[in-house]
Amino acid sequence: MESIANTQTTGYSWPLWGELSPGRYAVGFRSFIASDYSRRYVYPTAQSFECCDIPRPIAIQVWYPTNSPAQTSAETDKQMGAPYMPYGDYLKINAEEAHLEDFAQQLSQFILNSHCREEMGSQLADLSPEDAGAFKHFLQMPTACVANAPLPETAFPLLIYHAGLGGSIVDNPTLLEFIASHGYMVATSSFQPVHGLSFGVDSNATRSIKDLSYILQILCQRYPVNAEKIAVIGHSFGASAVMGFAFEPSSAVKAVISLDSTREWNTADDGLFKGTEERLAAATERFIAPLMVVSKATQSLSFQHYQKLKYAERYYLSVEHLEHNDFITPGITASTADLTHCDQPINKASRVICECVLAFLDHFLKAPCCLKASASSQDQLAAAFRKIDQETQYLSIQTAAAKSSLAAEQILSTILAKGIDDFSQQQQDEIAALGANRLMRVGYALQERGLYEQAVMLYQAINRHFSNFSQAYEYLGDICSAHLNDPTRAIAAYQTALDTLSTDSTLSDLEKDYRRQYLTEDLHKLLARATNQE
Repeated sequence: MESIANTQTTGYSWPLWGELSPGRYAVGFRSFIASDYSRRYVYPTAQSFECCDIPRPIAIQVWYPTNSPAQTSAETDKQMGAPYMPYGDYLKINAEEAHLEDFAQQLSQFILNSHCREEMGSQLADLSPEDAGAFKHFLQMPTACVANAPLPETAFPLLIYHAGLGGSIVDNPTLLEFIASHGYMVATSSFQPVHGLSFGVDSNATRSIKDLSYILQILCQRYPVNAEKIAVIGHSFGASAVMGFAFEPSSAVKAVISLDSTREWNTADDGLFKGTEERLAAATERFIAPLMVVSKATQSLSFQHYQKLKYAERYYLSVEHLEHNDFITPGITASTADLTHCDQPINKASRVICECVLAFLDHFLKAPCCLKASASSQDQLAAAFRKIDQETQYLSIQTAAAKSSLAAEQILSTILAKGIDDFSQQQQDEIAALGANRLMRVGYALQERGLYEQAVMLYQAINRHFSNFSQAYEYLGDICSAHLNDPTRAIAAYQTALDTLSTDSTLSDLEKDYRRQYLTEDLHKLLARATNQE
């Protein structure tokens, strides 16, 4: 069997990936059901008319990097102990607990039928023998995944996916496999309604946001996730749901991707976007996560809706040849699977979008810390999109700079030219007006340039204006410990960061727990080192 390291070195690509090139990692896959005991779920059993009342079940599928390209295929197979998973296994939800077996069975049946309708145009029971055989062949095609492969030893950024209205947990696995192969933990869920009368995603944004919050919590507890590098992506209504999640006051989301939410071209004033609109209005002054909005190309297309997010860096992409549902897996697999009349432009456009999603994630979650909201950074990513699209020329690309970028760059330029001590009182007031999160970008840029003393002074200025902002104390400690050989000041900074965590309104409870753990570890290491030196 071919290694899945890279098509450029092995000449192999996965059957359902079209022209997508795998990343440097093999992909593991796991599926499980967790129970959210803070909410209830009522559903009729399959065997009787009785209803079960249980904690809300959250079905979760997870893709993750699992090996390096240096391994041979034989070594990989031996380590993983299992063959590559057939596509049909995505449609089977397994329950580890007996009281969830009936729920898992009904959910699996819904997923099978909805996927068959998406691929074949009707439910499995209504297919002709010929079409049923074609669908069965499709379900037997190999994915890029190895079920229950070993988890990575190091933490990776996390991407959470949300399907659109009526969709199922198996909505876009090809995209999610592809992203995982490039070094990301990736997850999705069923986001089913509050009762078991139906299983397709509905338009309750509040419930989806609660599900997303729970999923993030569970994954950070069970999997090697970098809790400081969280991104979300959704299709159709799912795009509105993940935006609503990112707009929450304590959100840990660092990047947001919308795949044809329909808001860009649907001018109808219906209730579909109401929940997201309300959250967007409340978040305009504090939302700073970069946003990538992808839409099909239409005459009514407009991105004006997102201009309210003035402190967020925005990228608007419209793509030719794709209709609404071509943004999910069928758009990229159909020509290979030969299940629909998918022409080559759709397949190529789907590949372009998948690669642009990866470029966006890499730029904001993997690139070295820098002043992201700058003209040069924005031009760099836009150029990367154009390079991806240079063969097809299907994309139209617009960018919108974050409002704070110019002021932040001015502060950085002043510090580089004169030093932070030369700031006038007016400039100090400007520091306070910009806000702590945006000022941290200036600190990152100073650290990247090796200007640690200047970064320390900026973090101290942030601490004077935002006394309950724990991250500036933490970064101050990092610099003093790693670069200035000042363990005494590092210990004091870490201790202050710990003390302010409980009152830091910029962090979610999950982030506070994560930071408390590693701050405590760093503090203990420094204290032990100081004791040994004495």
